[in-house]
Amino acid sequence: MRYRMKPAKTPSLPPQSSSAFRYQEIASRLCAQITAGVYQADSRLPSARTLMAQEQVSLTTAVRALRLLEQDGHAYARHRSGYFVRGHSPETRWNAPVSPPEETLFDGVPVTVNDLVVDMLGQSAVANILTLGSAVLADQLIPQSQLGRILATVARRSAARSAAHASAPGLFELRCGIARIMNARGVLCGPDDIIITAGDGAAIECALRLVAKPGDSILIESPTYFGLLQAIEMAGMKAVEITTHPQTGIDIPQLQCAIHANRNIACVVLNPTLHNPLGYTMACSQRKKVVDWLAMARIPLIEDDVFHDLYAGDEPVFAMKSYDQQGMVLYCSSFSKVLSPGYRVGWCVPGRFHRQMMNDFLGRNLSISSLPQQVIAEFLRKNYYTPHTAKLRMLFAAQGHKLVSSIEKHFPAHTHISKPDGGFIYWIQLAKPIDMSQFYAASLSAGISIAPGSIFHASGQCNTAFRICLGQPWSPAIDRAIAMLGTLCTRLCAQQHYP
Repeated sequence: MRYRMKPAKTPSLPPQSSSAFRYQEIASRLCAQITAGVYQADSRLPSARTLMAQEQVSLTTAVRALRLLEQDGHAYARHRSGYFVRGHSPETRWNAPVSPPEETLFDGVPVTVNDLVVDMLGQSAVANILTLGSAVLADQLIPQSQLGRILATVARRSAARSAAHASAPGLFELRCGIARIMNARGVLCGPDDIIITAGDGAAIECALRLVAKPGDSILIESPTYFGLLQAIEMAGMKAVEITTHPQTGIDIPQLQCAIHANRNIACVVLNPTLHNPLGYTMACSQRKKVVDWLAMARIPLIEDDVFHDLYAGDEPVFAMKSYDQQGMVLYCSSFSKVLSPGYRVGWCVPGRFHRQMMNDFLGRNLSISSLPQQVIAEFLRKNYYTPHTAKLRMLFAAQGHKLVSSIEKHFPAHTHISKPDGGFIYWIQLAKPIDMSQFYAASLSAGISIAPGSIFHASGQCNTAFRICLGQPWSPAIDRAIAMLGTLCTRLCAQQHYP
């Protein structure tokens, strides 16, 4: 089914209808009252318990309505005080720290993003569309000549082996090369600690199956990578979203509150280096604290670290797995974002869950082709990998400045763009909510694909942000596309009405 949303009557929240969830209807009415001036900037909104009594709903539903207002930019939370109307000053939305109010619940919620993601990916594949929504390397940034020569050599010299079945844990030579990469990321491990997977997504899905079951709650960053939300949704699990800031990262006190409040949390999933979609990189001191604290709580951590070798910050960072003393971190990564997306080669270092993962792979006869494993193993053996990733880091750093300048030039005042320490993913935060579905449709009509913020939230609700990916060299076409997006955004902002 094609993703089409009708324009909302309020600035961003869905209008009341028989098909809307109850919490959405409550949030929509509150939003209309804010727009009408019933609640002024920084005034206190009704508490969750007050809404529960007024609307005759559960406390969970009332809290979800307030969270939706917060997520959509209309409210903010104060610790032990409740929710307040958010003003629209330039720095408020980007820089204000958020703490959970005392009454906040951390019940897991169903994930409903798969249809939105499928539509976005399908539209991005259409011809004559400038793809700025998908986080993939462009063909001209893939070392085609080196990979092609290695592929021809491997196919000629090892034809029989290339066609053979490659069962878990994967090609030994490749696991040796990955062990060297892991050592550079601060993780001392050997080839026997590594399991080859069909990409990073497959590693995360398998890790989720090992540590959680349908109905369990998975604690995640919000927003987070839509592939993780899809995996949670398809596994029948629930998501507990923790506020995550584009500059400082996940709210650790809120994370701790959630674990204390919800006994059904099976694991935590974090993307600490060049976070997708926010771009932030967690400080090493914070990484150690989180790993140590989760180990004390006996809660597994799944670390998604697919962008690590694109990090170009001044301070070196090491994988969260490097601080793991009890084997509770399941580390997942791949070559898809830095070498070749088509090869679909990833890996997992599952720690104490190694035997369970091997049993899962062998029991379900999971494997990937031997040929791409051999090609990448030879690519690593020839020491092509390090200069290739260094070249990518230099390119992305240079054109990141161009994107920031273009956004500041063409978008409405007080629009914020993340400034990651490397990589090619950028989060664009608007000062005011707009009809994001209309913006998405208009950008496609103009021949440009973006990733709407809704696909990075478990609820599928977000009308204040979107993601842009620059996995290709900067060009005049990209400059024109940013200008067009800015024009569309300015037009939609002008259609909104605020007191």
